[in-house]
Amino acid sequence: MSVFIIGLPSGVRKRLIAEAQRNNVHLGFALAAPDKTGTLNFVPFEAQACADLNTHCDTVAWSQLQIIVLPYVSVGPDLSDTVEIVKAEGATVYSPTPGTGRWPALSPDGRYTSDFNNDTYAALLEHLNWQGLAMPSERFERSANRHTNYLIMPGALAQCNAVDPSRFRFLYKSGDALEEFCRKRGAIGKTLFHFFEEKGLDLATTGGITTVLRLMRQGRQLGAAQRSQIHLKEGDATTPQAAARIYFQHLDENGQFRLALFYVGPHPDCDIDRSIDLEAD
Repeated sequence: MSVFIIGLPSGVRKRLIAEAQRNNVHLGFALAAPDKTGTLNFVPFEAQACADLNTHCDTVAWSQLQIIVLPYVSVGPDLSDTVEIVKAEGATVYSPTPGTGRWPALSPDGRYTSDFNNDTYAALLEHLNWQGLAMPSERFERSANRHTNYLIMPGALAQCNAVDPSRFRFLYKSGDALEEFCRKRGAIGKTLFHFFEEKGLDLATTGGITTVLRLMRQGRQLGAAQRSQIHLKEGDATTPQAAARIYFQHLDENGQFRLALFYVGPHPDCDIDRSIDLEAD
C-alpha cells in the first residue's frame, strides 16, 4: 500500500513518518505550514507539491495508491489536474470535509489553531486504520488511573501534547520511569539521580522553575510548603517546544507515599504552586 497526502501540516510529518514505517506503508506528502497570519500554505510552493506527487507516482503501482487531499490549504489547477489523472488510472482519492468526524475545522477566519496538528494526526490515523501511539498526556493519565498515590496536579498536562514531536519518545520513557518510581513507593535502593540515569533520562535538581507543594487539612496548611526544582529534561538551548520539561515532587506523609506531577510540556516560564487536601485524598 502507498499513501500520498496533499497539504500535510509540517508539524505532523515526523509522527506520521514513524507510523507509516510501523505499518509498512510507503508514504509521500506535500507539506503545508502556517504563514505569519496563521494561514496554511504549501511549502516551499505548490509547484513543488505537484512535482513531489509526480515523483511518488513514478515509484508505485497507481492501483495501490491512496491520495488524501487535506482541505486546509488551497489546491491550484495544476495539482488538481494531476490528482484527477492518477485517479483515472486507478488511484483512490479521498478528500475529507473539515469539521466532520475527527477532522478538525479551522477557526472562523481560516487560521491555524494550537490543537490543529494533534487533531489532524488523530484523524489521519483513524482514516488509515493505524492504531498509532497514544498522545503523551494519555501516557501520564494511565499512570494516575492505575495508582491512587499518583497525583496529577491541576493543569499539569494542559501543555503536554504541545511538546515538539521529536521529544515524544522522551515523554513516554519518562512516564514509564515515573510510574515505576511510584509503584515502588520511592523505594528504589539508589539515589533518584542514578535511578533516572540508568534509564537514559536527565534529572536536574536546580535551575528552571520552582514547584511549591502545600499540604492542607480543613483549609489550613500543615507546616511549611515543600519547594523543589527537581525536573526531567531533554533539549537545551533550543525552542521552548523542543525543550521538554517534567516537574514533579514526591513525599511520604505518615507512611503514605505520593507522587505529585506538576507539569509536563514545553519549557515553562513561571513557578507552580499547588496543594494537596489530605482530607479528600
